[in-house]
Amino acid sequence: MKVFSVRNRPFTAFRMIIYTLLLNTVLHAFFFVKVYSNWSILIFSDPPVLQDYIYSTFYLYPFLEILEKVIAKGYSHGTDNTTISLYYYTNVAFFFFIGKVCQILVQRIIYDRRSSEGSRMGTYAAALGYQMSFQKQMKNIIIFRLWQVNMEFDASSILLGHTVMGVFSILGGMYDGTDAFGELLLWIFGALAGKELGTIHTHHYGSKWWLFF
Repeated sequence: MKVFSVRNRPFTAFRMIIYTLLLNTVLHAFFFVKVYSNWSILIFSDPPVLQDYIYSTFYLYPFLEILEKVIAKGYSHGTDNTTISLYYYTNVAFFFFIGKVCQILVQRIIYDRRSSEGSRMGTYAAALGYQMSFQKQMKNIIIFRLWQVNMEFDASSILLGHTVMGVFSILGGMYDGTDAFGELLLWIFGALAGKELGTIHTHHYGSKWWLFF
């Protein structure tokens, strides 16, 4: 299987994301990392944690598959594969940009919040928000099997769970209130941004709008 096969764009993008997480894990574990360097775009100021790998697998990968189907449908009128791939990976990168914008907005609202994990949280939320626009058509459900019981979760229920947990964390004072509120805002802002882009793609699904990209 080719790493950059045009028929395997979701897995290729997912592999690149995991490689970036692994690179940062190794760098932070064994080296002194200078974040503000020529390679700062690939280096996180905070090392990835287990939840980054879990969220990337269960939140980002389904989004990558849905985005592939949406773009393939929009470009179904004789567009070459190179153009489709370029637009696909540009959209994937745009979601990380959304995460960064959400982090900046939260930092503007909460001045003493400096966690760089916010950009990643915002990206995960945006990926889930995007899935909400297509989950009825795609029927993309995450299934956990615990104690012989199948537990089904779609994007909207996962986002609702994170929101409820954030609210209870704030009300219960389970950890620093500023961080809890900031994380809650990241999930809300990211989800809204991802849902909005998904809505735009839904309204222009297969129309001439796609030909401009």
